[in-house]
Amino acid sequence: MDVFLSEFWARGFRSLADVRLETLQPTNVFYGPNGSGKSNVLAAMQTFLKLVPWAVQRDPAAAGRQAFEREVVRLDDLYARGAGRMTLGARFDNCRGSVFPRLAEPLAFTELRLEVTLDCKVRSAPLLRLSHLSVAGNPGDFTSDLSAWWDHHSQDPKPPLQMVSDDPAHVDRAEVDRLLLALFQNDLPRLLALCDANRVPSARTGRGTDPLVESLFEAEHSADDRIFQRAQKLRTILGEAPLSRPSFRIVQRAEGGRELRERLPDPNPDELSIPLDLAGLGIHQIYAILSTIVISGAPIIGLEEPEAHLHAPTTGRSLRRVLERAVQTGIVQQLFIATHSNLFDLDPTGYFDVSLQSGATFVRRVADLSEIDRHHLYEPGPAKHALARLMRYAPPDEVVFVAPDGAPITAARMLELLAADEDVAVRFLETLHGAALRVVRLDAKRATAT
Repeated sequence: MDVFLSEFWARGFRSLADVRLETLQPTNVFYGPNGSGKSNVLAAMQTFLKLVPWAVQRDPAAAGRQAFEREVVRLDDLYARGAGRMTLGARFDNCRGSVFPRLAEPLAFTELRLEVTLDCKVRSAPLLRLSHLSVAGNPGDFTSDLSAWWDHHSQDPKPPLQMVSDDPAHVDRAEVDRLLLALFQNDLPRLLALCDANRVPSARTGRGTDPLVESLFEAEHSADDRIFQRAQKLRTILGEAPLSRPSFRIVQRAEGGRELRERLPDPNPDELSIPLDLAGLGIHQIYAILSTIVISGAPIIGLEEPEAHLHAPTTGRSLRRVLERAVQTGIVQQLFIATHSNLFDLDPTGYFDVSLQSGATFVRRVADLSEIDRHHLYEPGPAKHALARLMRYAPPDEVVFVAPDGAPITAARMLELLAADEDVAVRFLETLHGAALRVVRLDAKRATAT
């Protein structure tokens, strides 16, 4: 799938009284303390994508009732101080044909705006409707076709239907219907996969199966070749650097249920292995996150607290590199990360600062990454940023470090290694961590003084 979520807005959802996210990037980081509403932002995106298929039904009351019956949305999801109304919307850019694989000759959008509104003023009869639909970039001007489609599928009031195109060629009404129905009923809910913070393995009671193990087992035994190939891709990613995990297998326990076991490292015999949940919560965390990313096949991934259970300088750093590579290679089109840490500050243009004020979540775009650094003085990220600033003061050809193999490394080369998070740069960082920490502290004092 090729799609890019460029804008998202939510009004009346949980703590999101009125939040609008603009200038979204391939990687988007939401930073803030517990309870500030970071997870609610990701949940709002997922709820929006799930609600659209219900909102296109002809009867808004039936659509609202069914959405509650299927637990797509709950009364608790309404903003407590709101007027019983929830509005969720998004703008998608560059929606190319592969987004709609079931169409013989799928059309493409350069821009698609969708908005749903849930009105629960009368709680026994919630109304759910598609409150906005606009399209840009399709061959042909089919505003009239969209209006006709709306007449067929819903009731007044109509959303503001718009179409922008440079090509006046006619588009067949049936093709438009097929395109919209394929998007709303099948494809849209699968655009995002959310890996929430509740990822600890189940207790070893001798019964039942860890949901992670079950999903991996189903993927590796799937009749769908695409899903099977994703499962093999996951094995490759786990086995190669920087993770370099040993091979795993899923076995049936004698007492019932399945478990995932990793082979013990050489020189142990191949048949010796240990259950994944005995390898450490951090390892289970990595498996859970990467299985969500790779096996789901979703172009948009939401991650809650990826740093949980990870040791920042080792497993945390390795996962950071894998996530960065997943975006760069197109395994993921977009990444949304809700975090307390700056370990995953993968957007060089800034981050979204999330705070709770008087019971409502506020989100603001911040371009200065050092604002996070000041709150995380002892983590690897701030020290690396400060060390990079120090390197810029040195002459580019000055030797600042000697690699383990004896090769001299200049300041200019070290800047490149720091940006690439190479091992020799990490060793340099560990050597000079104290100096870098002093720079960050100095920045914090200057910021406080001003």
